[in-house]
Amino acid sequence: MGELEVLSEGRSLEPVLHHAGEQLLRAGDRADRELVQRCSAALQQRDAEGDRELAAELLAELSPAEPAARPALTAVPVDLSLLGSALDGDPMQGDGALDLMTGDVYPPGLLDADPPEWFADDSEDLDDERIRYFQPESSSGYWDMRDFTSSLADGPLKEQLRQALEGKGAFRRFRRVLDGEAVQDQLTRWTLFRDERQLGRARAWLAAAGYRPSIPTR
Repeated sequence: MGELEVLSEGRSLEPVLHHAGEQLLRAGDRADRELVQRCSAALQQRDAEGDRELAAELLAELSPAEPAARPALTAVPVDLSLLGSALDGDPMQGDGALDLMTGDVYPPGLLDADPPEWFADDSEDLDDERIRYFQPESSSGYWDMRDFTSSLADGPLKEQLRQALEGKGAFRRFRRVLDGEAVQDQLTRWTLFRDERQLGRARAWLAAAGYRPSIPTR
């Protein structure tokens, strides 16, 4: 069971609810039902972007006896981490796109700059059926940094990060502070925090468009 054994040791799931949910869906019938309930309940209580969608998915797939109000969404074989990262891209570089058939994610501007053969050859109607465009929101990543900083205990690191967030170049300065050898544990915590937010936004964006990620291969 590996990672699921670690999750079931009574540790808080709060920092890794989307990661935990993905592991549980991947485990399928092997998933611990108590852990499924814990994860679903924590997602519903936190109620951040994408949390309700994942909670409904967990209950529908792994706890069929539980009432699950999962909307009728079409499954797409997309890597949520890639989609989440692209959604947080630079809006100045243009729109990004998702191939609904293959799950391929095209970061801002890439589909127009280096289109696949089918995209150049097929009709516009087919493109509309197969492709979903999105406009990146770099401000989401900025607010992730602000929220993470606010979650820290008062002290030198919190003050350094607050200063790093002022003005242009905030992303670069923020990472530079966390790259210091004395705060490697906080860099790991930040990475989990950022990834959790991105996974939630990706799942929420898919649901709003009428889709959900395919259940990972078991």
